[in-house]
Amino acid sequence: RRCGVSGGVGCEGWRIRARMDFIRSPSTAKGKRELLTAWFVGQGTMLVFPFMALSFVLSSIPNQGAPTVLAGIFLVMEVLMAVAALRQPKPGADHWTPMAFGAVLGVTLVASAMCLINCIYWGLLSKCTDNEVHNVDQYKCDKRVAMKVLSSIAAILFFSNSCLAGVMVHWRTTFEVPETAGSIGDMHDEAHAASSFPSIPESDAPLAPAPPTSADL
Repeated sequence: RRCGVSGGVGCEGWRIRARMDFIRSPSTAKGKRELLTAWFVGQGTMLVFPFMALSFVLSSIPNQGAPTVLAGIFLVMEVLMAVAALRQPKPGADHWTPMAFGAVLGVTLVASAMCLINCIYWGLLSKCTDNEVHNVDQYKCDKRVAMKVLSSIAAILFFSNSCLAGVMVHWRTTFEVPETAGSIGDMHDEAHAASSFPSIPESDAPLAPAPPTSADL
């Protein structure tokens, strides 16, 4: 059914159902590419930028403050790199190159591990208490709320990146470069074989008679 120019409630409902069907089961490489792009962009907008902001709030914490800022920068670079790799390089090219696929998958796995580390570290450190007997000068407990929020965001990012890596591995055959009729190596081998063993052209002309021998005389 096609929507008219005026649109209307029925037309809008049809568009919503079409989008929901696309989200449930993207069957083409283009659909899967767009779904992964939307996933990365949504993750960067709703999770990575809050993580980045909280990392600056906790940057004064010794030992782990600066690495958390670097982790936030890495997560931003992950989103930018994935979106750039998922863009269609030219019309009709629905596949990734093996290098681009491996780079995005590797960065996603590293980001997942970094989020797990930050989740555990800040989750445990948020339980600290101001105790004069066991007080450690290098650590302060005045930012426990920020620690808890960052730990929660890191946990969600760990789950999201792990799911992204699993989806990319599951869909890897969709983005593989299609095989051509003959590879360059096969063409080179065939050309080398033809030059080493030239074929003798066939001729329809009659063969010349053999010269007489002593037995014939």
